[in-house]
Amino acid sequence: VDQLQRWQKPGDVSAFERYNSNYSLIGAYFYEGSSTAAFGNTSYIRLTNCSLSYQIPKPVTDRLRVQSLRVFVDGQNIFTITPAKNLLNPENESNSSLPYLRIISGGIQADF
Repeated sequence: VDQLQRWQKPGDVSAFERYNSNYSLIGAYFYEGSSTAAFGNTSYIRLTNCSLSYQIPKPVTDRLRVQSLRVFVDGQNIFTITPAKNLLNPENESNSSLPYLRIISGGIQADF
């Protein structure tokens, strides 16, 4: 959506340069990396690991004829909150590396 507000005609003021099909604007691309346009707020909050489990009470396990019974859910890389736009992974400030995979697994552990 941000790219739709690119520079298009003389007098436009935009954070994104105009598009073209040759290399006449390549200098501006390289100059941007050493300007203040390359810096921004990349603070973030990330929930990396979370585990929840529930031990089934003894009266229920007695009825099921098991010694113990536990239900659990584990998660990795649950969420990331960041104000940074267009960054896939704010931890390394890169558009070319993918964010960490979200993994959610669960199960039941029974001791007979």
